Amino acid sequence: MFCGGAVLVLDNFRRLTGYGCPGFRSMNLRRQDKGQRDCAAAFVESVRAGGPAPIAFEELMEVSRVTIDLADKLRGETEE
Repeated sequence: MFCGGAVLVLDNFRRLTGYGCPGFRSMNLRRQDKGQRDCAAAFVESVRAGGPAPIAFEELMEVSRVTIDLADKLRGETEE
C-alpha cells in the first residue's frame, strides 16, 4: 500500500514490512489470516438474523464490473 510517501508490503499475509513509516519496520504474523473465516461468519450471521448482507450488493456489482472491464482491456492488449 502506498500512502503519504510511505509503503507497506504484506508478504503472503504473514509478514508486514513498512518503508518510510516512522516507528514501524516490520511485523511477523503468527498465522496466515486472509479473512475468509470472518467473512463466512458475517454472512451466516446476517442470514440467521435476517439482517443486511455484510457487503452491499452494489459494491459486489461494482467490483465485478471493474474486474471484467480490466480483463477485457488486458485481453485487447494481448490479442494484438
